[in-house]
Amino acid sequence: MKKYFSVFSGVIYELDEKYTKNLDCGQLEITNIPKSNCKKCLGKGYTGKDLKTDHYKMCPCTLKDASPSFLKAAAEHQIQDVQLNTKKTDFDSIVDEIYS
Repeated sequence: MKKYFSVFSGVIYELDEKYTKNLDCGQLEITNIPKSNCKKCLGKGYTGKDLKTDHYKMCPCTLKDASPSFLKAAAEHQIQDVQLNTKKTDFDSIVDEIYS
C-alpha cells in the first residue's frame, strides 16, 4: 500500500499499488502520515489552501523520509500538474521567476 495526498481535497489515503496507474496529477505520493503533534499542520497533512489555484499546500512532514530520487520524481509530477492547469502566459511567467 502506498500513501497519497490529494491537492484537491487535502485528504491523505492509502491505495493498493495496482490502482495507482489511474490517479490524476493532483494525487501526490507521500512517505509519511502526518503526526498530530506537527506544529505546521497539526496532523492534517496540509498547511493551508492556495485560493488562486484552489489546491491544498502539502506539509513538509509528509515527505520527512523521502529520498532525493523520490523528491525528484515528485517534482516532475508536480511540474506536469502546473503545465496542465496553467495558462501558457502564466506558466511562462512562473518559469521566468524561477530562473531569473
